[in-house]
Amino acid sequence: MGASRMIHGVLSKAMEPNKSLLERALEHFGAQTQVSKAIEEMAELITELARIDSNRGMNIKVIEEIADVIIMINQLKILFGEELVQSHIETKLKRLRSIIDQ
Repeated sequence: MGASRMIHGVLSKAMEPNKSLLERALEHFGAQTQVSKAIEEMAELITELARIDSNRGMNIKVIEEIADVIIMINQLKILFGEELVQSHIETKLKRLRSIIDQ
């Protein structure tokens, strides 16, 4: 399985059973509110990543923030077009593969 399909599989697996819930959240809170929430969650992940102490081992706060960001990313995928996002992921992963394989 290629990296693109693997990443798509991970994100899809997280989203599939909950897609209707994520769509309802977009409808309930509104697109702009959820975009702002996505920004907030990404900022929280950045903050936790910056605090990582490589000697401490697993950091549950980072894991929690990754989960929050994945949920918000899945809402953004719905909002901006899942197929279009996936197409861009595949293009970027092909570029990465060509860099690594040089």
